[in-house]
Amino acid sequence: MSLVVLGALAVAVMLLVRLHTLRTGLSPASTAVSDYGTTEWHVAYRELVVALGIAGIALAIGLRADTDADSLYWLYAYGVSLLVLAGFTHWVLMAVAFTSIAFAATSINWTGDPGVLGPLGTAVGISALATLVTRLATVLDRWFGIAERALYVTSILWLAIAAVSLL
Repeated sequence: MSLVVLGALAVAVMLLVRLHTLRTGLSPASTAVSDYGTTEWHVAYRELVVALGIAGIALAIGLRADTDADSLYWLYAYGVSLLVLAGFTHWVLMAVAFTSIAFAATSINWTGDPGVLGPLGTAVGISALATLVTRLATVLDRWFGIAERALYVTSILWLAIAAVSLL
């Protein structure tokens, strides 16, 4: 399963980088990544969230099979919400995904997990909280894009390191 996770994450990273190099008129500092779903590049955005959804579900399956990890339902919730999001771009689904990955990264432990996952999980949680605060506090909304992209980066790193540890 680790190779599935890593392959899906590689696709997600390539798509995320590609979306940010296109001339869309979107500001990475203030707009949501999901705003790419409203551009002519909406298919690439949908492929991005499908890849992340597959990575989350595959990691949950791998952890269940190969470790004594608990709290895996957060990874399933993350993956499923992203797969559904691909068909119905909606902020509620993204909120479920962001909340789920934050809880997954801060609560999933297993015997022999890499020590770096603890601090990285904390970074995921902080990034998720910053994303929420910058979305809700209109005075901070110009920073929303930065907070959300930090959440994407920390989440992808957490998923990748967890997957590599299972190899």
